[in-house]
Amino acid sequence: REKTNLYIFLTPHIVRTQKDAGKLYVEKRGSMGEVVEGIIKLNERSSDRYPSEPRKPATGGAPVNP
Repeated sequence: REKTNLYIFLTPHIVRTQKDAGKLYVEKRGSMGEVVEGIIKLNERSSDRYPSEPRKPATGGAPVNP
């Protein structure tokens, strides 16, 4: 099994107005497209595929994440 690491970088932003919040939202929303493209490109090189939709728990059973 190959070990992988997850890195999370937090960048604080001072948001004083609705306009500032909207601008930050648009910037972050645009950068998420770049991340998704990177995942797709990495995915094309491997045999593993991410499901297009989240898996739904089986009916009548115990919760998936109790």
